[in-house]
Amino acid sequence: MTNLNVRRFVKSGMFLLAGALVCQTLLAANIYVGSCGAPTYPTIQAAVTASTSGENIYVCPGTYPEQVTITRNVNLIGVKTGTSGDVVITSPSVESC
Repeated sequence: MTNLNVRRFVKSGMFLLAGALVCQTLLAANIYVGSCGAPTYPTIQAAVTASTSGENIYVCPGTYPEQVTITRNVNLIGVKTGTSGDVVITSPSVESC
């Protein structure tokens, strides 16, 4: 390969890589917890478990009594709708023996 052909090959490979990265970002799914979007999950943990790395998890206003374990790179985003405000994650109630 001549130097010119090598440069063209490298340039086209860089455009393909950049295009793939942009496409991956645009295709990242949005997941919802609660009732402000779809697809929806009843708990934050259920949404985290169903997600893949890089996805956005929108948490609708409400109180979520759960402990959440996050083992992948996801974005948790609290949603404000109308006059509804905060997302609150509380400790789940502990049943006595």
